[in-house]
Amino acid sequence: MASFGLRAKLGDDDYGAASKSPNPDALNLASSAEHVEAMARCFELLHANNADSAMIEKSVKDLTSRNAYGAFSELSVYLWLLENKIPFEPQAAMTGADILNPNGSDLDGRMGLHSGVYFDVKGFGFRECLIKALNARLSKDFPNSFVAIEGNWDAPMAELSDLLSAKYDALRTELNAKQRAKRGGVDVTLRAPSPVQVTHNTSNPYELAEQNASYAFSYAKQFTRHAPFILVFVIHPWFSGGWLHNEFGGFILDFERAFARRTFLQFRNDATRIFSVSKGAAGGMLSGLAFFNAWRGQPAQPGAHFRLFINPLATNPISDLALDEFRFGFGAQHDLEIVRFDHDVY
Repeated sequence: MASFGLRAKLGDDDYGAASKSPNPDALNLASSAEHVEAMARCFELLHANNADSAMIEKSVKDLTSRNAYGAFSELSVYLWLLENKIPFEPQAAMTGADILNPNGSDLDGRMGLHSGVYFDVKGFGFRECLIKALNARLSKDFPNSFVAIEGNWDAPMAELSDLLSAKYDALRTELNAKQRAKRGGVDVTLRAPSPVQVTHNTSNPYELAEQNASYAFSYAKQFTRHAPFILVFVIHPWFSGGWLHNEFGGFILDFERAFARRTFLQFRNDATRIFSVSKGAAGGMLSGLAFFNAWRGQPAQPGAHFRLFINPLATNPISDLALDEFRFGFGAQHDLEIVRFDHDVY
């Protein structure tokens, strides 16, 4: 990194203690030798592959900012592609004629597979990050109580987001009056402080997928109109919580498969408008949906790091030749699993 002259371009962020820092994501990453090494290797490989220096500098700055998780997610996928010698161009500029966003936007990249496959990367924070944020905010408002958030956490993302914004004041008022509030399956209770506190919550992979079936459409503005496109969700135990890193009973694969299947099939006849097209048509523009496990520490996470689900109803399907190139790589072995739904359309 020093050879790129990046040190002088970094801000003087004081990460502070993890529990008090305004930037705990950056602190966690900076405190892990494995993750620091991975990011340094990514920058070296990007530089060796003639990536734009301004893009590299921006990525370094983002890693030390409040966008640390987003930058880390994007760079982790870049590193996996680079290590597996899969050719790609980072940061693909798109116009309103290319993607659903009428103003155009930059996608995270274009893989050089057959005729080309565009992709965009999103950190999969999901519900545990929102619940953690809600707990922190309530704990600040009720400093003399222990805030317990229990029950069924398979709540829709929109509902959890509302509890942190438009519906927060009503929740706080009810807790102040009754010391307990219920929102859907989520129970919030104020308890007297105690040296030991035990909380309970439950989760079902199929219910979680059902409750959040529309989640991928939050990023529909990036969907490409005329070319294959993969939306890549990055998971990591520090950011997306423990549920998606626990293979007990096959939870991870069950959730990911159910989530992808609902994304592809549930809305195929939905006429709700998303930008200039129906939701059903927008769903067809999603050629594939991937989950990428970005954990770099020990112990190693089980299963494939990159699991790609193929949309059987894709408007711009990824060709078999492109999938073969992706699967077998360009002279390197890589931990990829491809899941198809060809026989699930009924």
